[in-house]
Amino acid sequence: MQPVAQVIATIVFIWGMWLIFNPKKRQNFSEDPGSRLETFARIATMAAEKRYPNNPSKKDLTVGHVVELYQEWNLPVPSKKAIELAIDSTAQKE
Repeated sequence: MQPVAQVIATIVFIWGMWLIFNPKKRQNFSEDPGSRLETFARIATMAAEKRYPNNPSKKDLTVGHVVELYQEWNLPVPSKKAIELAIDSTAQKE
């Protein structure tokens, strides 16, 4: 009976650790698509500025980073026009 209890306790412990330390569960993005797009555009713009400071196609690379962020979180990707507008808006703020 004791080995069964140990197996159950181990399973519960592993499940609890997964709930606590799973980064995708911990990270909550806004349910508002506009603020989520703004956040992703800001992150991608800062990354592109750092990685490709003198690249003439920096905007296309930034759009690609935004798409990659959406795909990483299994979220529907907005249109390219919407992404470009968010990137332009983010670049103007800086």
